[in-house]
Amino acid sequence: MQERLIRKIEEIKEPVDYYTGTLPISIEIPKNVLLFSRKTPKKLRTYSTHSQDYHYRNVLIINFKTAGTVIVDARRYFLMPQYAFLIFPHQYHHYINFSSSEMCWLFITFELDSQEYLVPLKNQPVKLSKKCYMLIRDLISSFISFKMLEEHKNNNIILFVTLLLNELLNVLYKNESLFPVYSDTAHISSLIDKVNHYIYSNLHRTLTISELSGHFAVSGSYLRRIYKNEMGISISTYVHRVKMNKAVSLLGTSEMNITEISQECGYESVYSFSRAFKKVIGSSPSKYRKLQIERRKKQNYPRVFL
Repeated sequence: MQERLIRKIEEIKEPVDYYTGTLPISIEIPKNVLLFSRKTPKKLRTYSTHSQDYHYRNVLIINFKTAGTVIVDARRYFLMPQYAFLIFPHQYHHYINFSSSEMCWLFITFELDSQEYLVPLKNQPVKLSKKCYMLIRDLISSFISFKMLEEHKNNNIILFVTLLLNELLNVLYKNESLFPVYSDTAHISSLIDKVNHYIYSNLHRTLTISELSGHFAVSGSYLRRIYKNEMGISISTYVHRVKMNKAVSLLGTSEMNITEISQECGYESVYSFSRAFKKVIGSSPSKYRKLQIERRKKQNYPRVFL
């Protein structure tokens, strides 16, 4: 090892200017990092059907075993083993169509002040490199042994996640991992994708089965049946969830008032919106917004400039 390093050192050229090196860049440091795993699809579905869906955290999925479909917003992505997939804050997501009842998916969740540098990873499965595996190994070891108030281990966890995200970007830029968006050639799957796109384009209105079935020239009963089979949930449940997800996003990221948000999400009145919101999230829209503002103030970590 030392001999190889010596040969590498000999390749370093003499600096032209001893005061000019790399360009300054800003790096967003992940914070509040949490790791957990899912070993069965049933446990994973439980995770994705409650109010935890409507959150402000990034979710990095690492698939070690068993292929499955990740539905993010209105699109489906087939996630193979040895691939990673990053879900951004406020992206509505759930999971269906697993190839086995036994799985091993690692979830790395965290918060960032800015998502800008991670945008290339949005809606893009990325194949894991050897370096990714090494970083994941070290990250897991640090997380397992982590105890509160151990600052050096806390720093290790944050740095390993930062390096892992950077390596996924590097792999993506090298075009080593591009994996096509999952799209079944069957007519039914094509129809469901069109229905989802229509729903997302019309969240500001009240949507009914009658309108959707009429628009796509199929019967209401047929649409209900194939949608439930393909998506794992009913159309009405899906519409409700994506409307709620949009509301959570607007409350956390926009300056729109509650009335404007309720209209943007297709609710007939502020009262009906507030009632639906509290039933799912557990608090009123105004209280939720206040809590998000307080959270950001408490976790206002500075950027690190290198």
